[in-house]
Amino acid sequence: MCPSHWRDRSGSATVLTTASSEPRPWPNTDFSRLAVDLGEVISGGPPRDGIPAILDPAFIAVSEEARLNPREPVMTYVPENGPARAYPIRYLMWHEIVNDVVDGASRWSKVPMRIFFAKPHRPARVRLTDF
Repeated sequence: MCPSHWRDRSGSATVLTTASSEPRPWPNTDFSRLAVDLGEVISGGPPRDGIPAILDPAFIAVSEEARLNPREPVMTYVPENGPARAYPIRYLMWHEIVNDVVDGASRWSKVPMRIFFAKPHRPARVRLTDF
């Protein structure tokens, strides 16, 4: 989308938006009084889809794991049927999303699952889903 400008009702302030057809995000804000030049504002953080998800996680037995400290935090999921899974927080801090498939209620069923970890404002959560 090409950037475009809009003016507030008084016609005094001009704010850059992505499209002229978009609704104004703050209709009651007076942008004529600014403490910062809007030309100096830059994006902070990765772009959309800039954080890679873990799409096909590999697991090893706890007895084989030598890289994690015994007290290192992990997020765990225990399915109805099958072994428990541990997702180390150190990996979730970088990737934030894991798409996984776990054993379902019967030994022939597989259940898609998504693990979310958004720092620091939201807790981690597991959601059974259908990618």
